[in-house]
Amino acid sequence: MDPERYEQLKQEIIAKGSNTYKIINNNLFVKHVIWKRVIKDPEHKRIIRDVHDLAHSGKRRTLDKIKELYWWPGMMNHVADYIESCDSCQRDTKPKHQNPLNPIPISGPWEIVGIDHVGPLPKSKEGYQYIIVAQDYLTKWPIAEPTKTTNQDEAIKFVRDRIMAVHGSPKQIITDQGAAFIRHHWDQMMELWKIKHVTTTAGHPQANDQVERLNQTIVKGLRRTLKSRKECWPDILQLILMDYRALIQDTTGYSPSQLLYGKQIRLPIESDFEARETEEDWDKTLKKRIAQLDLIEPNQVKAAENIKAKQAKMKARYDKRIKQTVKFQVGEQVLLYGPKRTKLETTATGPFRIRKANKYNSYELELLNGTPYLTVTGTRLRHYKDRSGNVHVDI
Repeated sequence: MDPERYEQLKQEIIAKGSNTYKIINNNLFVKHVIWKRVIKDPEHKRIIRDVHDLAHSGKRRTLDKIKELYWWPGMMNHVADYIESCDSCQRDTKPKHQNPLNPIPISGPWEIVGIDHVGPLPKSKEGYQYIIVAQDYLTKWPIAEPTKTTNQDEAIKFVRDRIMAVHGSPKQIITDQGAAFIRHHWDQMMELWKIKHVTTTAGHPQANDQVERLNQTIVKGLRRTLKSRKECWPDILQLILMDYRALIQDTTGYSPSQLLYGKQIRLPIESDFEARETEEDWDKTLKKRIAQLDLIEPNQVKAAENIKAKQAKMKARYDKRIKQTVKFQVGEQVLLYGPKRTKLETTATGPFRIRKANKYNSYELELLNGTPYLTVTGTRLRHYKDRSGNVHVDI
């Protein structure tokens, strides 16, 4: 309460009396079911601080505790403002908003390729600890090979020898922000090969979730196949991929082999249990193969339509259940949230400043001194409300 109004009320009560207010030990009390002490400015700040900072309770509990004993005009807003600007509470409260799903438009085979690393895995006798994985976004055909590191030189060689030399140069490669994919030499080669490189935002790999799911399938297959001698995983990696290439994919309605070669690949079991019609006549065999090849392009078109329909259903289902996306403006201060390493660790670093807003709710951050920092998805950000005006960068 304004100090002048506080003293004025006291004088009125002394002169006229009141059923609503009374004075006890020269302090003003108001009757709200029980008598509560009226607090004048700026004493309310200390009361809020002492009650809230004891255990950093939320708005409702802090307000309820204060209201047991005290009253002043606007106390609800004062409590809310204090807690919303509490540095400790802001750092420990994760953002709840999510991005709407933005499916990647599908074009022709090997035009869009996702690449990622898996590992570290048990070290093989050859020294392999990682797998570099690639997948075509249309046919779903997977490529993977063991590597000793996750450095850019191995990644560049993989793109050149296993993708470009076999399937041609992609229009676009999608990766996370792993060290191999954000180095200068990698960027130089992408520019030289005229490949657009798109990175997923840090901590938000869903934009490359197709390869993420393939990674999980590979690791699960290796884990379940190798009951012992886990270090032998490079010996069976390609068998896991062979099985995957023969599987009908939910999103396309075809196997990767059908979309790339027009027919299913032959599995080892077929040597003992032949299940396909065989032709001994060369002319008939040739005609059959030509018919299969003629179906590749129509099947790819149908697969692209199936993918688009699946993406639309998934987006509608996903967007319906997410919380509304929060938009951040250039110049606003934010906290950046990540995983906790221990139970008592806070989840946020910063504050940072929004340097640039990109498409799909992605933001470029900078330190408060203007130094560029990181590009992240908006779901990892939360507005930072500074109480004192003195902000310190905590990285």
